[in-house]
Amino acid sequence: MRFWLCMKVQILDCKVFRSELLLIEKSKVLKIAGITDIFEWVDADEDELEDFDMAQLDYESIYQEVLEISPGMKDVIDYVRNIQAARLGEYDYYLKDIHTDSPNKEFAENRLFDMSMRASVKSALYHYKKTGVDIEDTFQEACIGIIMATRKYNDNVMRLFPSYVSMWMRQVMDRNGFSI
Repeated sequence: MRFWLCMKVQILDCKVFRSELLLIEKSKVLKIAGITDIFEWVDADEDELEDFDMAQLDYESIYQEVLEISPGMKDVIDYVRNIQAARLGEYDYYLKDIHTDSPNKEFAENRLFDMSMRASVKSALYHYKKTGVDIEDTFQEACIGIIMATRKYNDNVMRLFPSYVSMWMRQVMDRNGFSI
């Protein structure tokens, strides 16, 4: 058994309410933050936490809505459904291999792309609803945004990678005339 700190952080973003679960090893937290009275300590196996999906969205309903709009995206949606969600620290782990000549570079690029595909489906649906442009086209533009973000991200970027990817997806869709 390892001790993990579980703290619910509630973020009110416009009208969207979401919760994120932060998992931090106990010994490291005690060194970094002495404020332990607001945290709840729990016992958990690392295996239990490994596959925890930190996204609080109902992606299945998003996938169903996309399939109702464009049944031709069934193969893509099936592929995205089977992608394992990003685990805690996984983005940082793979980002270090992207801009080096690491033997894992290609795998890291592919994994970062795959981890971001759920967000691209969500962004494509949002832009389809907002602009009426074909959802398959907006999905392709969102995927180009993922590739651009992966290539341009570096240590000087002061954002988390998923936020950076979202910004690039929006920018590519807007730049190519997919916005009002």
